[in-house]
Amino acid sequence: MSIEILGQPKGEIEVKRFYLPEVQINVICPECGYEYLWENYLSYPDVNTPIGLYLACRECDHNWSEQIILKLSVELV
Repeated sequence: MSIEILGQPKGEIEVKRFYLPEVQINVICPECGYEYLWENYLSYPDVNTPIGLYLACRECDHNWSEQIILKLSVELV
């Protein structure tokens, strides 16, 4: 018997809070250098495409954005 996996996951994960256990995102404000931990979840994330993170410094109120990618793959083991 043979199994073939075609394609890779893409699109939105339909959960309000997709938690990332064991992941810590350390944010450093580009304006004042203030450092803090970002939440360990994503809201309705897209898979294998850039996700915009909209950040606000808790010290000086500076706002900026960054991008991350949530990579998800399916493999035969």
